[in-house]
Amino acid sequence: MRAFRRNLIWMFIIILLTQLVVPSLVRAEEVGELQAALREKLQRIEDLKKKAAAYEANLQLKRQERLTLSNQITILTDRISKTNLDIEVARTSIEATNLEIHGLEEDISAKGKQILNYKDQLGALVRWLAREQNRTIIQVFFTRSSFADFYGELKQVKTVQTNVTNLVKEVETLKTKLNDDKEELEEKRQRLAEELANLNQQQLSLEAQQETKTYLLQETRSSEQRFAVLLEDARREEEQTNLEITNLEKEVRERLRLEGLTTDGERPALIWPVPNNRGLSTLFHDPDYPFRRLFEHSGIDIRAYQGTSIRAAASGYVARVQTGGKRGYGFVMIIHNGGLATVYGHVSKIMVKQDSFVAQGEVIALSGGIPGTPGAGPFSTGPHLHLETRFNGIPQDPLPLLP
Repeated sequence: MRAFRRNLIWMFIIILLTQLVVPSLVRAEEVGELQAALREKLQRIEDLKKKAAAYEANLQLKRQERLTLSNQITILTDRISKTNLDIEVARTSIEATNLEIHGLEEDISAKGKQILNYKDQLGALVRWLAREQNRTIIQVFFTRSSFADFYGELKQVKTVQTNVTNLVKEVETLKTKLNDDKEELEEKRQRLAEELANLNQQQLSLEAQQETKTYLLQETRSSEQRFAVLLEDARREEEQTNLEITNLEKEVRERLRLEGLTTDGERPALIWPVPNNRGLSTLFHDPDYPFRRLFEHSGIDIRAYQGTSIRAAASGYVARVQTGGKRGYGFVMIIHNGGLATVYGHVSKIMVKQDSFVAQGEVIALSGGIPGTPGAGPFSTGPHLHLETRFNGIPQDPLPLLP
């Protein structure tokens, strides 16, 4: 009987060691494969980034050259190639993140199973200890034929107690690691969502650049002379619109002041006039803006489907509406407190009247921008809203003002 108990104890210990070592060896092999695949993805990302950097360096040189159709087409072609590389980087990053997520999910599953396994072993050991510890030391002493047997059984009980203590500590350690893994998994899932959004923006950017290139080739028919005419039209339109908006803002603010309606209050907080889930196609003073050497891009271009409702970014006074006609530039200008004015360009249909007040969020127009449609103007490569924010007549970057 004593030999049976002794064997039972060591059987528990052997089972414990076996279940710890064998699964860990299998898991180590899987982890090694995942890490190798992840290293391959990360190296691929580094290689792609180096190629993209070479394109960017070439673009910087091209931007300094004389503005010609040939140069502009080359810039667009290189930009499209770089964006394709950026898309591949984004896709590879997503694949790498998915590998990391898979590894963490495997870790979490393995730790969960290990915790359950430990709990089963603890249950068996605790039950054995409970039976043994129900007997008093005197009972154990008088049921043993020798002191050596008595001492041996007490030592076995002590060994099991130590194993129980160690198992409890191991379970607690595993639980802590499991919680850490779950937190890291959530962070990586959030990063994956951001990477997917970035990929979507890169793909939209690629589409816009391809549309710009197609539009330039169609409008100019690959003629440098026609390109020069297009540049002149764009320059003239920009100067005329900018002068009109600057002068009009001063006139309207003065007229409102004389009528007892001050605009000297606190500058309002803005909202997005159209949903920004499709991202921006052109930034404020964007280095890739085709006409940058003639004039800076004075606002941001927000991607929006043709006919999207445009809402007033803040409450204010409608100082100017211009339909633009079939080939002209359509826009709405609203004056706000604190020296702020907002301009909404490439509008296809205007929904408010000039010299009226509008509330924040009120629909003021419908977006446009498709070449050849009302309000798009002489140069527009696709559907979007051109948004400007001006302080005392001077264009400022709208992004810091938007939520």
